[in-house]
Amino acid sequence: MDWVVVCSMIVMVGTFIADVFKSTKDNKNLTKEHGGLSKEHSSLSKEHDNLSKEHDNLSKEINNHFNTVIQQNIKQTEAISEINKEIYGEIKKRDIQFDNLTVSQRDAYKQMEKFTFLMSEVQRLQSENVELKKKIEELNTQILEFNQSQNRNMRL
Repeated sequence: MDWVVVCSMIVMVGTFIADVFKSTKDNKNLTKEHGGLSKEHSSLSKEHDNLSKEHDNLSKEINNHFNTVIQQNIKQTEAISEINKEIYGEIKKRDIQFDNLTVSQRDAYKQMEKFTFLMSEVQRLQSENVELKKKIEELNTQILEFNQSQNRNMRL
């Protein structure tokens, strides 16, 4: 055989052995890395499971609260409906009573409503008058203080 062929074969076998050694070393490193990633994956899976459970619990809690609010709204709506029926009945009853009154009784009733309205207006105006008097007193006090400060400045 030719020396070149023999040397080539030796180099090829050496290269093959070096590649096998390198591949084995790389395989060990990849196995270690795979183990680390597997542990991390396991940890993340557990965290995901915990978050899923927490999410489920929160969803159930929200649904329960939502259902409670809906039930309360239904009860309130029913109560409001009952109150509206009662008010409507009272209005109808009042209208029937008003229709049964004589003309002079109707006039007296209307006069009484006007008088009640006027009394409420008088009370409103009286309270407004008291507020305005307070404001006038405050403004008079401010004017007096201003005039006193002006007199002091003129003396200096």
